[in-house]
Amino acid sequence: MGFGEAIGAGYRNSFRLRGTATRPEYWFFVLFFFLLMASSFVLVGVVALYVKAVTAPVAAGAPADRPMLYAGFFFLAIALVPLFVAGLTLVPLFTAQVRRLHDAGQPGWWVLASLILQLLQALYQRVEKIDHTASVVMVHGVIVIAGFGINLVLLFFLVQPSARSGKYDVYY
Repeated sequence: MGFGEAIGAGYRNSFRLRGTATRPEYWFFVLFFFLLMASSFVLVGVVALYVKAVTAPVAAGAPADRPMLYAGFFFLAIALVPLFVAGLTLVPLFTAQVRRLHDAGQPGWWVLASLILQLLQALYQRVEKIDHTASVVMVHGVIVIAGFGINLVLLFFLVQPSARSGKYDVYY
């Protein structure tokens, strides 16, 4: 399966958790997601440099005018591009990951376990900023270590060859 076919298959099977995804299908889709996100962040960086150049005379003491306001709105609109790109690509990426795990003979629940641990880690990171007691720090550390372990296991399963067990094969 080629790069373009993998992207098409990823979006075509966006909401399909049954079935399997081959290694090339999954890893090409991951590469596509990485390239898309990197290019959107580069776009934001270029626009930020443009906005800085446009607003520099205003910061130097020139009279404030509409270009600064327009540049700010333009930057805000462009800054939402990575969020938009991630929103369009994360669901197909997660479902491709579940199907890839099925192809390796593993249940897709590993993805949910990883996601739950990442959400708990983000929550405890916020709580730790407010309440820096030893118990909160310790629980946060345990969650970080567990999340790291789950992600290592998940990566190990994702790089495995096809199991061909037939357990998760779905024929349409």
